[in-house]
Amino acid sequence: MPGDKKENDQFERVRRAIRAVLAESSSSYDSLRGQLLRLNDLVRSETGAALQPALNERMQRMPHATYEEKKELAKWINGELREFGLACRCPKTGHATSLQANPGHDERVGRFRFDRIDESDRRTSTFTTTELPTLELRPSRSHSAPGLSRGERSR
Repeated sequence: MPGDKKENDQFERVRRAIRAVLAESSSSYDSLRGQLLRLNDLVRSETGAALQPALNERMQRMPHATYEEKKELAKWINGELREFGLACRCPKTGHATSLQANPGHDERVGRFRFDRIDESDRRTSTFTTTELPTLELRPSRSHSAPGLSRGERSR
């Protein structure tokens, strides 16, 4: 594993803690599956909380004045979030969304649009803005653990 000794030791402590939690789980598939989904959701929630300030700072420095720049920025953001199993939290609905660019009324400037994909795989636009929003991150819907309340998923 790359990194310095302190970093390697920290990751090894996390690995041991995960193994200890899982060792206490029932060996049945359903029980283990539930534990692993909750663990996955917890890791992604904590990853989002750690990544959020740095991502917002980085994207503010990237060009986003034109529609074409908004498209490139949205594509970059979605790619970054996909790697971590994360999504943008819609400022209006709180749902997991992707960030898109839309030409809006002024095709030179464009708008940012939050799109949600519902349980039927239909895309719905939930919120638009001409300004670059400060993003809140949350686990993406496709990775959320079933049976957890919204509050448990977004902690």
